[in-house]
Amino acid sequence: MTNAEMMIAYARAQVGKPYVFGASGPDVFDCSGLTMKAARLMGLIWYHGASTQYHRGSATGDSARYGYWAETGPIATLPPDKTAFLFHADANKADVMAHTGMYDGVTHHVIQAGGYGAKGVHEAALAKQHWTYWAIVKDADAEAGDSGTLSIGSKGASVIELQTVLNAAGAALEVDGNFGPLTQAALIAYQQAHGLTADGVCNSATWGTLNAVADTDVPEEDADTDETATHATIRRGSKGDDVTALQTLLNTRGATLKVDGIFGALTDAAVRDYQSKNGLKVDSIVGKLTWRSLLGVDD
Repeated sequence: MTNAEMMIAYARAQVGKPYVFGASGPDVFDCSGLTMKAARLMGLIWYHGASTQYHRGSATGDSARYGYWAETGPIATLPPDKTAFLFHADANKADVMAHTGMYDGVTHHVIQAGGYGAKGVHEAALAKQHWTYWAIVKDADAEAGDSGTLSIGSKGASVIELQTVLNAAGAALEVDGNFGPLTQAALIAYQQAHGLTADGVCNSATWGTLNAVADTDVPEEDADTDETATHATIRRGSKGDDVTALQTLLNTRGATLKVDGIFGALTDAAVRDYQSKNGLKVDSIVGKLTWRSLLGVDD
């Protein structure tokens, strides 16, 4: 499987999941949250925002975060048989990318979260009028590495990903792709802090926790959606899109709420249950801390 095939397979596996602004999985996504997680599979650490994802790809810097485009161009020149990331420029600000998605050169379909066609993660035939630019990552056609189980002595892109995410969690490792004693010590410290078996082996359980470590950059607003850049503080009696987002998120955590945008007694009870189970103040007020917990955003 190539890197391009791996990223498309990941995006396709998310089809049907709801859209929530600021989310990057595992159960809900916004547009750049989906592309960010797909790119992370090949060791790229992307900012959670369509504009910055596009512009950093042609900039100079750390290779995991900058200069990752092999080719770019206007949508009219999209190579039909290549897998690419697509971007839609804001109508009033040509350098602002309002939306992003992924184009599959095999099926000629686009997979995106939100945007045209539907609200959630969905797949449909390419409609070029909805896009402005395409971009192809370096090594898209190379065989994908397997993150698998990593331990001391491991090398390669998967170790780079591990070191990068450990650094985001507070370590200070040299990101060199070599799993040596310092990487092992940082991993053991992380495992101890998160209630995992502290054996210095990065297996599926540790990867699952590490993948929840969000990029600390703040997501940009996607102009193709009705979502706002931040969620308001809401409580019983509130109504509107923020309540709809809340109910959707709570349902991915086990609630069975009707998603109607009305913060009533059942939503109140579901919030209190969630807060109680996640070490939050149980007051049924959904403020910054509860939103960040629900969206999986680390401080």
